[in-house]
Amino acid sequence: MNLHALTRKVITSVHPDRKVRVLRSAGQTIGPDYVQRPVWQPCVEMSAQVQPVPDKTLQWLLQARSSSVWRDVYAYGALYGLDRTTERGGDLLYFDGYEWQVDQVLEDFAPGAGWTKVRVIRLRVCPLPAVGDSQPPVMDDARPDEGAWPDNQNQQESPEVGP
Repeated sequence: MNLHALTRKVITSVHPDRKVRVLRSAGQTIGPDYVQRPVWQPCVEMSAQVQPVPDKTLQWLLQARSSSVWRDVYAYGALYGLDRTTERGGDLLYFDGYEWQVDQVLEDFAPGAGWTKVRVIRLRVCPLPAVGDSQPPVMDDARPDEGAWPDNQNQQESPEVGP
């Protein structure tokens, strides 16, 4: 029985799913200059539930890396953190105008129930890659255009700071 499928209506009525773009790691290749370079599968779009990290976990994480931002993501399908034994992982997600890397797989129910819970860490401000791209977006010094993020309706407004 897929309990996740049974609870989806209740969860999404409180906090709607959003579309995220994913570049899945396909390992690495060694170029003619003997430098290892990551290889990515074509970018896909998937539904995911993005949530803040719980307070107690955040306290521990902040001791480890004080200036980082994390989110927990419940995704439909498999996502992978770095796994040296299988030579894959470090999948990249794109939402809220940033590039996020899978830091840790917290719950992996992809084979049976079709979902995975991962912890992601924010890497950089970044434009949304096109579906089918097999490389992360190249950045110049400019911030991404507002039109680059079609799922703006799920982003929270920043509170205005007044005098």
